[in-house]
Amino acid sequence: MRLINTTTLSLEEFIGDNIPRYAILSHRWENDEVLYQDMSSQSRTSKRGWSKIQGCCQQALADGWPYVWVDSCCIDKASSAELSEAINSMFQWYSKAAICYVYLCDVPVATQQSAEELEYLRNSEWFTRGWTLQELLAPPHVIFFDQGWNDIGTRRSLRSVLITITRINCIDEKSTFKSASVAQKFSWAARRKTTREEDKSYSLMGLLSINMPILYGEGQRAFMRFQEEVLRTSADESIFAWAPEWYQQYAITSLLAPSIAHFDTCGNIITKKLPTEFNRREPYAMTNKGLRMEHRILCDRDSFDRTRQQSTSCQVILACAKEDWSTILTQSSYIAIDIVVDPDWVHAHRVLSSTLSRNVLNVVSMTTIKPDQILVKPLFFENDAIVDNSNLFHQHSFLPGKYWLASEYPWNVINIQPVTDHGYELDEIWKKHLDMTEARCLHELPHRDEFGTVFYNLLLIFRHQSSNDSFAIILFRFEELVAVADIVELNSLENESYVMGLVEISSPEKVPKRAQDRKSRRLVNGDIVTVSIRLKFIDNMTFWGVDIKMIPVKSHEMCGFGADPELLMHL
Repeated sequence: MRLINTTTLSLEEFIGDNIPRYAILSHRWENDEVLYQDMSSQSRTSKRGWSKIQGCCQQALADGWPYVWVDSCCIDKASSAELSEAINSMFQWYSKAAICYVYLCDVPVATQQSAEELEYLRNSEWFTRGWTLQELLAPPHVIFFDQGWNDIGTRRSLRSVLITITRINCIDEKSTFKSASVAQKFSWAARRKTTREEDKSYSLMGLLSINMPILYGEGQRAFMRFQEEVLRTSADESIFAWAPEWYQQYAITSLLAPSIAHFDTCGNIITKKLPTEFNRREPYAMTNKGLRMEHRILCDRDSFDRTRQQSTSCQVILACAKEDWSTILTQSSYIAIDIVVDPDWVHAHRVLSSTLSRNVLNVVSMTTIKPDQILVKPLFFENDAIVDNSNLFHQHSFLPGKYWLASEYPWNVINIQPVTDHGYELDEIWKKHLDMTEARCLHELPHRDEFGTVFYNLLLIFRHQSSNDSFAIILFRFEELVAVADIVELNSLENESYVMGLVEISSPEKVPKRAQDRKSRRLVNGDIVTVSIRLKFIDNMTFWGVDIKMIPVKSHEMCGFGADPELLMHL
């Protein structure tokens, strides 16, 4: 460990436990900082950052500390091995320092501690940086200085202001932050920024008592890897209680959050023991199939036996709760998250939908749940980032309707790329409906006939980019029946009226008898369109998949299909 001698302002190196008492500097990096290589050169005094080092050393010397540590010049960042060691040791270096000087370069000099000065404190960028979080919490004592090295106050004297700024209630001299849940610690960093994406994770390692290899270049993968390391050493299930940012469409993901920003509203989530009968479980295990853990699944035995043949939506009860759930009625309340399980009850994903607000988490009360409604079963969760179902096939795939997707039966994954590759595109009006900018249009919501049968209809209109050619596909979905109506050309008002009539169909009995789950039609211009509907198993979920294929006139004439589109039914 290198330290700056506060008398000579030169670097000295110490090895092992032979380290003298030292003060440590916390600051926000600016342009023209003094680096390790500069400390052996006379030109160091010409750099802007030199005055900051001088001020730190003068303050430490006045307080009786013979050495100081400054990250900008006490680490040789040209050495990747030394940089990795320093990042893994940083929290310890701050916690072992006698005192930490926080230098706020953007807080102007004030003659007295006024309300205006504290307002400058609130606006300091030091509170927005990722690395300064551990620098605020780890040291035993912290003093804040303005840009003229005037004492603003200590961490204790400014406690109420600091709590308001940082949203950290456990700011004190007793390190009570260590008892905070994983979700709470992540929430403290959710709005902070770092120059490198990876540092959002690396700057939290000390707070979570984690050590791991530093791999700059991995981007957001660093946060996934960081969460995996947390799971190896902690049984704190609040790590799964993140509240997602708002999504326009239904999506599936792993249990792990793709970004620390998803913990922004988790500052009041605490760990909470479940009843004894649900506390004994096998430990987490990272496998080549993903994260394996035993879950408390809110799914009664009858439902489990009945749904073994299809993907099932259910909830996982977590051993955590919101801190403000303190009344008698909510003392037995716990956080639950939505998941979908594959037919074999082996793999699962967390479910996110547009109906879920980032400020809302599911709540279950153990007093209202019967023991046979909770199934304790191991499941595998792949540790991937969020998968938006609109991209499960191609960028040109569409998923119609957030209400359908949020229902018990996931609706179609529609692959239109083979059509768009040949110059056709979805009409703008229907794109708008597919993108759900209108919350209550005809084709969003399921309809019920007088017998209560649920069915859905969808109209897709395709128009050619460079000609007047156009056609429509009408899809119907019932509880037990899937059908595709005629592929209809829109060359006349009569046909278009016919199409709209199909869309208005309100019961299964009115669906055209020629509707099939596999249909092919030659258009007037010679192009052949084929539509097929079948079950698809994608990313451990079952969908009704719709494949629309287009064979242009030149292609099928060369292949010898002639005018018989039925030959294409076997493609």
